[in-house]
Amino acid sequence: MQIDRSPGIFKKYRAKPITDSGMETHLCLGSGFGAEACPDWTGRGMSPIVMDIPFQCASTTLKHKFDCLRKNININNLGGNDLRISALTAAVLSIALLYTLSCAPLGDAAEIIPENISIIIDMDNLTLTLFNKGEFYKKYPVAMGRYETPTPVGNWKIISMSNNPPDVMGTRWMGLNIPYGQYGIHGTNNPHSIGSFASHGCIRMFNNDAEEIYHIVTAGTPVIIIGTPFGAPGANPAPLKFGDTGPDILEVQRALKRLGYLKWTPDGFWGQGTDKAVKEFRAENGLTGTNIVDDQTYKLLGF
Repeated sequence: MQIDRSPGIFKKYRAKPITDSGMETHLCLGSGFGAEACPDWTGRGMSPIVMDIPFQCASTTLKHKFDCLRKNININNLGGNDLRISALTAAVLSIALLYTLSCAPLGDAAEIIPENISIIIDMDNLTLTLFNKGEFYKKYPVAMGRYETPTPVGNWKIISMSNNPPDVMGTRWMGLNIPYGQYGIHGTNNPHSIGSFASHGCIRMFNNDAEEIYHIVTAGTPVIIIGTPFGAPGANPAPLKFGDTGPDILEVQRALKRLGYLKWTPDGFWGQGTDKAVKEFRAENGLTGTNIVDDQTYKLLGF
Protein backbone atom coordinates (compact mmCIF):
# COMPACT_ATOMS: atom_id res chain seq x y z
CA MET A 1 0.00 0.00 0.00
CA GLN A 2 1.39 3.38 -0.98
CA ILE A 3 0.91 6.16 1.57
CA ASP A 4 0.48 9.54 -0.13
CA ARG A 5 2.13 12.22 2.03
CA SER A 6 1.29 15.17 -0.18
CA PRO A 7 -0.40 18.18 1.47
CA GLY A 8 -4.17 18.10 1.70
CA ILE A 9 -4.40 14.33 1.25
CA PHE A 10 -5.79 12.38 4.19
CA LYS A 11 -5.65 8.70 4.80
CA LYS A 12 -8.99 7.32 5.97
CA TYR A 13 -9.23 4.27 8.21
CA ARG A 14 -12.21 2.37 9.52
CA ALA A 15 -12.20 1.11 13.09
CA LYS A 16 -14.68 -1.73 13.20
CA PRO A 17 -15.18 -3.24 16.67
CA ILE A 18 -15.92 -6.95 16.97
CA THR A 19 -19.52 -6.62 18.07
CA ASP A 20 -23.04 -7.17 16.78
CA SER A 21 -23.87 -3.49 17.22
CA GLY A 22 -22.41 -2.58 13.82
CA MET A 23 -20.87 0.61 15.22
CA GLU A 24 -18.07 1.97 13.09
CA THR A 25 -15.66 4.77 13.98
CA HIS A 26 -14.06 6.69 11.12
CA LEU A 27 -10.94 8.79 11.53
CA CYS A 28 -8.48 10.63 9.32
CA LEU A 29 -4.75 11.07 9.70
CA GLY A 30 -3.50 14.35 8.37
CA SER A 31 -4.05 17.99 9.22
CA GLY A 32 -7.18 17.30 11.29
CA PHE A 33 -9.59 14.76 12.67
CA GLY A 34 -13.28 14.31 11.98
CA ALA A 35 -15.54 13.27 9.12
CA GLU A 36 -15.43 16.75 7.56
CA ALA A 37 -11.71 16.31 6.94
CA CYS A 38 -12.10 12.99 5.11
CA PRO A 39 -12.25 13.16 1.32
CA ASP A 40 -14.53 10.85 -0.61
CA TRP A 41 -12.67 7.64 -1.40
CA THR A 42 -14.95 6.72 -4.29
CA GLY A 43 -12.96 6.32 -7.47
CA ARG A 44 -9.64 7.19 -5.85
CA GLY A 45 -8.33 3.64 -6.12
CA MET A 46 -7.19 3.61 -2.49
CA SER A 47 -8.02 1.00 0.14
CA PRO A 48 -8.41 1.89 3.83
CA ILE A 49 -6.63 0.02 6.57
CA VAL A 50 -9.24 -1.98 8.44
CA MET A 51 -8.49 -2.32 12.13
CA ASP A 52 -10.54 -4.79 14.16
CA ILE A 53 -10.78 -3.57 17.74
CA PRO A 54 -12.59 -5.43 20.53
CA PHE A 55 -15.52 -3.27 21.53
CA GLN A 56 -14.50 -3.26 25.18
CA CYS A 57 -11.56 -1.07 24.16
CA ALA A 58 -14.04 1.60 23.07
CA SER A 59 -16.22 1.77 26.12
CA THR A 60 -14.08 2.32 29.19
CA THR A 61 -11.61 4.74 30.69
CA LEU A 62 -8.72 6.19 28.72
CA LYS A 63 -6.23 4.08 30.64
CA HIS A 64 -8.16 0.92 29.86
CA LYS A 65 -8.51 1.95 26.21
CA PHE A 66 -4.77 2.41 25.92
CA ASP A 67 -3.98 -0.93 27.59
CA CYS A 68 -6.70 -2.71 25.65
CA LEU A 69 -5.60 -1.30 22.29
CA ARG A 70 -1.98 -2.11 23.01
CA LYS A 71 -2.85 -5.73 23.76
CA ASN A 72 -5.61 -6.37 21.26
CA ILE A 73 -5.11 -4.19 18.19
CA ASN A 74 -4.91 -6.13 14.93
CA ILE A 75 -4.19 -4.63 11.54
CA ASN A 76 -5.41 -6.55 8.52
CA ASN A 77 -6.76 -6.15 5.02
CA LEU A 78 -4.16 -3.60 4.08
CA GLY A 79 -4.78 -2.42 0.51
CA GLY A 80 -2.31 -3.39 -2.19
CA ASN A 81 0.50 -5.91 -1.88
CA ASP A 82 2.70 -4.15 0.64
CA LEU A 83 1.73 -5.63 4.02
CA ARG A 84 4.53 -3.98 5.94
CA ILE A 85 3.76 -1.33 8.54
CA SER A 86 6.38 0.41 10.65
CA ALA A 87 6.36 0.60 14.42
CA LEU A 88 6.06 4.38 14.15
CA THR A 89 3.00 4.11 11.89
CA ALA A 90 1.42 1.61 14.27
CA ALA A 91 2.05 3.97 17.19
CA VAL A 92 0.51 6.90 15.31
CA LEU A 93 -2.53 4.81 14.42
CA SER A 94 -2.96 3.74 18.05
CA ILE A 95 -2.80 7.34 19.28
CA ALA A 96 -5.23 8.45 16.59
CA LEU A 97 -7.66 5.68 17.50
CA LEU A 98 -7.33 6.51 21.18
CA TYR A 99 -8.17 10.14 20.41
CA THR A 100 -11.15 9.19 18.26
CA LEU A 101 -12.58 6.69 20.73
CA SER A 102 -12.29 9.13 23.63
CA CYS A 103 -14.22 11.76 21.67
CA ALA A 104 -16.89 9.47 20.23
CA PRO A 105 -20.58 10.28 20.86
CA LEU A 106 -22.31 8.80 23.88
CA GLY A 107 -23.79 5.43 23.00
CA ASP A 108 -20.95 4.52 20.65
CA ALA A 109 -17.62 4.79 22.43
CA ALA A 110 -18.04 7.55 24.97
CA GLU A 111 -15.65 8.22 27.82
CA ILE A 112 -17.49 7.05 30.90
CA ILE A 113 -16.75 6.89 34.62
CA PRO A 114 -17.96 3.78 36.50
CA GLU A 115 -19.32 5.89 39.35
CA ASN A 116 -21.71 7.58 36.87
CA ILE A 117 -23.18 4.31 35.60
CA SER A 118 -26.55 2.86 36.62
CA ILE A 119 -28.42 -0.20 35.38
CA ILE A 120 -32.10 -0.93 34.76
CA ILE A 121 -33.12 -4.53 34.10
CA ASP A 122 -36.58 -4.92 32.53
CA MET A 123 -38.26 -8.27 33.08
CA ASP A 124 -41.03 -7.63 30.54
CA ASN A 125 -38.56 -6.97 27.73
CA LEU A 126 -35.69 -9.15 28.98
CA THR A 127 -33.17 -6.33 28.63
CA LEU A 128 -30.38 -4.76 30.66
CA THR A 129 -29.84 -1.08 29.96
CA LEU A 130 -26.83 0.99 30.99
CA PHE A 131 -27.23 4.68 31.79
CA ASN A 132 -24.39 7.18 32.03
CA LYS A 133 -25.26 10.17 34.23
CA GLY A 134 -28.91 9.25 33.75
CA GLU A 135 -28.66 9.21 29.95
CA PHE A 136 -29.14 6.10 27.83
CA TYR A 137 -25.85 4.39 27.00
CA LYS A 138 -26.46 0.86 25.71
CA LYS A 139 -28.97 -2.00 25.88
CA TYR A 140 -28.31 -5.76 26.06
CA PRO A 141 -30.51 -8.87 25.85
CA VAL A 142 -30.63 -11.05 28.97
CA ALA A 143 -32.18 -14.19 30.43
CA MET A 144 -33.96 -14.00 33.79
CA GLY A 145 -35.50 -16.27 36.40
CA ARG A 146 -38.02 -19.00 35.66
CA TYR A 147 -41.44 -18.60 37.25
CA GLU A 148 -40.54 -20.97 40.08
CA THR A 149 -37.21 -19.17 40.69
CA PRO A 150 -38.01 -15.54 39.88
CA THR A 151 -35.50 -12.73 39.58
CA PRO A 152 -35.87 -10.37 42.56
CA VAL A 153 -37.40 -7.03 41.60
CA GLY A 154 -36.29 -3.96 43.51
CA ASN A 155 -33.47 -1.48 43.95
CA TRP A 156 -30.13 -3.18 44.44
CA LYS A 157 -26.45 -2.52 43.89
CA ILE A 158 -23.35 -4.42 42.81
CA ILE A 159 -21.31 -5.59 45.81
CA SER A 160 -18.90 -8.16 44.36
CA MET A 161 -17.14 -8.80 41.07
CA SER A 162 -15.16 -11.73 39.65
CA ASN A 163 -13.46 -12.35 36.33
CA ASN A 164 -13.11 -16.07 37.05
CA PRO A 165 -16.49 -17.40 38.21
CA PRO A 166 -17.68 -21.02 37.93
CA ASP A 167 -18.16 -22.20 34.35
CA VAL A 168 -21.95 -22.08 34.57
CA MET A 169 -21.66 -18.32 35.11
CA GLY A 170 -19.63 -17.75 31.98
CA THR A 171 -16.67 -15.41 32.16
CA ARG A 172 -17.81 -12.64 34.52
CA TRP A 173 -19.81 -12.29 37.76
CA MET A 174 -21.28 -9.12 39.32
CA GLY A 175 -23.01 -9.98 42.59
CA LEU A 176 -25.98 -8.01 43.95
CA ASN A 177 -26.86 -7.14 47.56
CA ILE A 178 -30.05 -9.21 47.59
CA PRO A 179 -30.44 -10.50 51.16
CA TYR A 180 -32.27 -13.79 50.56
CA GLY A 181 -29.91 -15.59 48.20
CA GLN A 182 -26.93 -15.32 45.87
CA TYR A 183 -28.07 -13.32 42.86
CA GLY A 184 -26.05 -11.47 40.28
CA ILE A 185 -25.39 -10.48 36.69
CA HIS A 186 -23.16 -12.94 34.88
CA GLY A 187 -22.22 -14.61 31.62
CA THR A 188 -23.38 -18.06 30.63
CA ASN A 189 -22.31 -21.39 29.19
CA ASN A 190 -25.77 -21.65 27.60
CA PRO A 191 -26.03 -18.70 25.21
CA HIS A 192 -29.21 -20.06 23.60
CA SER A 193 -31.07 -19.25 26.84
CA ILE A 194 -30.61 -15.50 26.37
CA GLY A 195 -33.95 -13.86 25.67
CA SER A 196 -35.95 -16.26 27.83
CA PHE A 197 -36.92 -17.00 31.43
CA ALA A 198 -34.41 -19.74 32.11
CA SER A 199 -32.25 -18.93 35.14
CA HIS A 200 -32.47 -19.65 38.85
CA GLY A 201 -33.04 -15.94 39.45
CA CYS A 202 -29.80 -14.40 38.19
CA ILE A 203 -29.48 -12.18 35.15
CA ARG A 204 -27.64 -14.00 32.36
CA MET A 205 -25.85 -12.24 29.53
CA PHE A 206 -23.83 -13.29 26.51
CA ASN A 207 -20.23 -13.62 27.71
CA ASN A 208 -19.02 -10.82 25.43
CA ASP A 209 -21.69 -8.51 26.86
CA ALA A 210 -20.90 -9.47 30.46
CA GLU A 211 -17.20 -8.80 29.81
CA GLU A 212 -18.06 -5.44 28.27
CA ILE A 213 -20.11 -4.11 31.18
CA TYR A 214 -17.69 -5.63 33.72
CA HIS A 215 -15.16 -2.94 32.78
CA ILE A 216 -17.60 -0.04 33.17
CA VAL A 217 -19.36 -0.85 36.44
CA THR A 218 -17.98 -0.95 39.95
CA ALA A 219 -18.94 -1.99 43.47
CA GLY A 220 -21.83 0.28 44.38
CA THR A 221 -23.28 0.60 40.85
CA PRO A 222 -27.10 0.90 41.27
CA VAL A 223 -29.15 -1.90 39.70
CA ILE A 224 -32.93 -1.48 39.41
CA ILE A 225 -34.90 -4.59 38.45
CA ILE A 226 -38.46 -3.92 37.30
CA GLY A 227 -41.18 -6.49 36.67
CA THR A 228 -43.27 -9.00 38.55
CA PRO A 229 -41.83 -10.64 41.68
CA PHE A 230 -43.56 -13.91 40.75
CA GLY A 231 -41.47 -14.92 37.76
CA ALA A 232 -42.16 -14.69 34.04
CA PRO A 233 -44.87 -12.13 33.18
CA GLY A 234 -48.20 -13.85 32.67
CA ALA A 235 -47.18 -17.05 34.46
CA ASN A 236 -49.09 -18.26 37.52
CA PRO A 237 -47.18 -17.71 40.78
CA ALA A 238 -45.52 -20.80 42.20
CA PRO A 239 -46.90 -22.27 45.48
CA LEU A 240 -44.89 -21.14 48.52
CA LYS A 241 -44.15 -22.96 51.76
CA PHE A 242 -42.14 -22.85 54.96
CA GLY A 243 -38.40 -22.55 54.30
CA ASP A 244 -38.76 -20.80 50.93
CA THR A 245 -36.92 -17.57 50.20
CA GLY A 246 -37.06 -15.05 47.40
CA PRO A 247 -38.83 -12.02 45.96
CA ASP A 248 -42.19 -13.81 45.90
CA ILE A 249 -41.93 -14.47 49.66
CA LEU A 250 -41.03 -10.82 50.16
CA GLU A 251 -44.19 -9.67 48.33
CA VAL A 252 -46.39 -12.07 50.29
CA GLN A 253 -44.87 -10.77 53.53
CA ARG A 254 -45.55 -7.18 52.46
CA ALA A 255 -49.19 -8.07 51.79
CA LEU A 256 -49.48 -9.81 55.18
CA LYS A 257 -47.93 -6.79 56.87
CA ARG A 258 -50.40 -4.40 55.18
CA LEU A 259 -53.24 -6.61 56.41
CA GLY A 260 -51.88 -6.66 59.96
CA TYR A 261 -50.73 -10.29 60.16
CA LEU A 262 -46.98 -9.65 60.05
CA LYS A 263 -45.44 -7.42 62.73
CA TRP A 264 -41.89 -6.90 61.45
CA THR A 265 -40.07 -5.78 58.34
CA PRO A 266 -40.44 -8.22 55.41
CA ASP A 267 -37.15 -9.93 54.61
CA GLY A 268 -37.88 -12.56 51.92
CA PHE A 269 -37.45 -15.54 54.29
CA TRP A 270 -40.37 -17.81 55.26
CA GLY A 271 -39.49 -18.65 58.84
CA GLN A 272 -41.50 -19.27 61.99
CA GLY A 273 -42.98 -15.77 62.07
CA THR A 274 -44.16 -15.84 58.47
CA ASP A 275 -45.48 -19.36 58.94
CA LYS A 276 -47.62 -18.19 61.85
CA ALA A 277 -48.86 -15.16 59.88
CA VAL A 278 -49.86 -17.30 56.86
CA LYS A 279 -51.62 -19.82 59.13
CA GLU A 280 -53.65 -17.07 60.80
CA PHE A 281 -54.53 -15.49 57.46
CA ARG A 282 -55.66 -18.79 55.96
CA ALA A 283 -57.72 -19.73 59.04
CA GLU A 284 -59.53 -16.39 59.15
CA ASN A 285 -60.36 -16.73 55.45
CA GLY A 286 -61.72 -20.28 55.76
CA LEU A 287 -58.80 -22.05 54.07
CA THR A 288 -57.92 -25.51 55.32
CA GLY A 289 -55.21 -28.03 54.57
CA THR A 290 -51.44 -27.58 54.30
CA ASN A 291 -50.11 -24.19 55.39
CA ILE A 292 -48.95 -22.91 52.00
CA VAL A 293 -49.54 -19.91 49.78
CA ASP A 294 -51.48 -21.37 46.85
CA ASP A 295 -53.74 -19.89 44.18
CA GLN A 296 -56.57 -19.24 46.66
CA THR A 297 -54.22 -17.56 49.12
CA TYR A 298 -52.70 -15.37 46.43
CA LYS A 299 -56.16 -14.26 45.35
CA LEU A 300 -57.24 -13.39 48.90
CA LEU A 301 -53.98 -11.48 49.43
CA GLY A 302 -54.83 -9.34 46.40
CA PHE A 303 -52.48 -10.79 43.79
